[in-house]
Amino acid sequence: MIRKIRSMDVEAANTAFKLLALVATGVTFLLGAGALWTEVLITRTQRAELARLAKELATAQTGLAEQQARAASAEMDLLALQTKLSPRVLTPEQQERIAAEVKPFAGLVFEIMTYPGDAEPAALAKTITSVLTAAGWELRPVKGTLLGSATGLVVTVIREADEKQREAAATLVSALNTEGITAALAVGALKIGVTIKIQVAKKP
Repeated sequence: MIRKIRSMDVEAANTAFKLLALVATGVTFLLGAGALWTEVLITRTQRAELARLAKELATAQTGLAEQQARAASAEMDLLALQTKLSPRVLTPEQQERIAAEVKPFAGLVFEIMTYPGDAEPAALAKTITSVLTAAGWELRPVKGTLLGSATGLVVTVIREADEKQREAAATLVSALNTEGITAALAVGALKIGVTIKIQVAKKP
């Protein structure tokens, strides 16, 4: 009788142990599943946060690029305006370089006309006159002045000019442009006065 009871106790204990093991396994599974799900949620949250930050960064970079482009454009506009408003001048070094270029044509006679009442073109005309006379060119004074509202600097050579005279006019124009003074070469239709005429009008 005692052996039978002990046998039943052992079986009950085994059964209870198996149940406990089963319960432990289930709990472990549930904990593992919960941890996995939690990890999935965290990963999704992190991805969403990273995506948001990346989008904000891209937006900020785009905004910065646009601001830099606007700033660069404004700087260029300001520089262009300053260049347009600044007077045309030749430094002593520039004057020496121009004189050296046109010195081979010493002896040529030229006329120069400008707006004497306008300080900017009048000052430039005076400088060019000094440069050419220093290079040996001969100035023929003129009584008239420019009329209207012409712009730019034009060196005109008569159509009947010889090769040396044409080369001299072209060299002067090239030297002025090299030093930052915009100048153009033109050919006169008729021989009136001297071979080379220089017109220093208002700054374009």
